[in-house]
Parts: sequence; C-alpha cells; structure tokens
Amino acid sequence: PVAILAQAIWAQVFAAGSLRGLAAAPPSSEARPSAMPLATCLTDSPVLIEKSPEVAKALHECVKTALGKPDMYITVAVSKAECVCVNGEPQSAVIQVDSIGGALGPFTAAVCEKLAAIGGVQKEKVTCTFRSVDGKEFAMNGKTIF
Repeated sequence: PVAILAQAIWAQVFAAGSLRGLAAAPPSSEARPSAMPLATCLTDSPVLIEKSPEVAKALHECVKTALGKPDMYITVAVSKAECVCVNGEPQSAVIQVDSIGGALGPFTAAVCEKLAAIGGVQKEKVTCTFRSVDGKEFAMNGKTIF
C-alpha cells in the first residue's frame, strides 16, 4: 500500500512538471531511488569511539543495503556521548536515522549485528529511531532535494 501511494505521488509530481528539467518517467526505485539518509550514532562505548571510522563505514553499509540508498546520498556521523544508557546500562548506542522512505526493522537488525561484531555492544544496548522526512526538509549540495 505504501509503495503504491508513493508511486501515485511521484506520478502526480512528474505529470505536474514540478521537478525542473525532468521528463515524465514511471515512478520506480530504479528511475528515482529514495534519497537522503542521515544516520547518527551516539555512544559512550570506548571501543565504538576508538573504532569510529569502522563504525561509520558499517552504518553506511547498513543504510545502503537495508534501506536501499545510493552511496552518494548517505551521510553518517559517529559522536561520543558522555553517557548513553539503555535499560540503565552504560556503554550503549543510540542510532538515529532521518530518511526519505525506508524501513527501520531490517536496518536495526543489521546495525545490531555490526555493532556487536565491531565493539561487542549487544543488541539489548542498542536503540534505533527512524524519522521519515520529505525532500523539502533535507538539503545537500547547497539546495533542498525537492
């Protein structure tokens, strides 16, 4: 149902000529992949902070594979927090995702697997949130996506 609604919206956008310079095209993930994920990891885990480039790369791959986003749109940040507690336990992680479309479940499973492998952070100490945004709420290369 959501995919059908998204296709209908894209059909209206293209038919109305709302996107400058783009010819009408059938809406599909191949014609116009969903853009713009921002994944932020907040953690107090010394291992994850020490291995932050590896964590960032892993989150990038999770966004790419689990959310189906192209490399050129993916932004990842790994930030050290003074204290992050999940269930009252420190050395945890919070992963926040802002994206135009996508599903949190597969992403969360992939992230939990990667964080356990990289830094021994068990899935019980990982919280993920997902905020679906519109293209006009995200800018890159000096302008909004839509």
